[in-house]
Amino acid sequence: MMTNGQLEKQVYEQLLPVYGRNEALSMQRFLFSALHGKPDHEWLLLRTAEVSEVLKKQIEKAMPLLLNQMPVQYVVGKTWFYDLELFVEPGVLIPRPETEELVKEIFIKHQHDKSLEILDIGTGSGAIALALSSKLPFAKVSAIDFSEKALAVSAKNTQKLNLNINLFKADILNQKEYSKFGKYNIIVSNPPYVKESEKEEMQPNVLDYEPFDALFVSDSDPLLFYRAITGFAASHLLEMGEVWFEINESEAGNVAILLAENGFGNIRIYNDFKGKERFVSGILNVRTQE
Repeated sequence: MMTNGQLEKQVYEQLLPVYGRNEALSMQRFLFSALHGKPDHEWLLLRTAEVSEVLKKQIEKAMPLLLNQMPVQYVVGKTWFYDLELFVEPGVLIPRPETEELVKEIFIKHQHDKSLEILDIGTGSGAIALALSSKLPFAKVSAIDFSEKALAVSAKNTQKLNLNINLFKADILNQKEYSKFGKYNIIVSNPPYVKESEKEEMQPNVLDYEPFDALFVSDSDPLLFYRAITGFAASHLLEMGEVWFEINESEAGNVAILLAENGFGNIRIYNDFKGKERFVSGILNVRTQE
């Protein structure tokens, strides 16, 4: 007889040579939590119980994929973001914990607002838009992406969570599409910002499986998307409207300058939980406060 705890140990030991101690343990825990679906305190009591055939077969199916460095979120078909369970699949970016902090900052500032128009640009799985919709019930949230697959995943998550998100297919780099959009109180985006030269620092499970177009920009023009979105925001924000960006930590100052040059003030740079400059916000048509 094999217990749940013994199976956990077996999975960890198989993952260890590929991922190292910390990531192997994190992946093992994520895998089991996603498959058994029980709260941690309940699962703890079941670690000495015999493994069910269903769980055993699910683990057996998952392990070759994990050992081939497929992200565990793709293997189980879901992840968690700001208390929401989201469906994910290859071809659509997996939302990161850092991005939850972007949502948190917007929520803290606007939690008491009774009316908001929000646009999420490059929504991917819908994580930012859905999290804001769930936490700001008075907000009308829209989201765009150029990827059909991303929009399909966003639509599935929207339906699954019973949230009302308006989804549009659009390419923010194509100014001819701008006229179809109205005006908003908040425009938020986590656009591609990893420089191609930074690829060597990334793990194979990211490089081999996650969408290149959702991650990388050329070193010669790292602000490509920020420039386009800032230009769009300058003409599509309501009075005192705000833009919120997730950024490459090396580009915080340049993004702040870009916003200032396009009529934004009250520009703020925020650190993520790792202490890295990760977010920038600005308000249209106001002077920066000293």
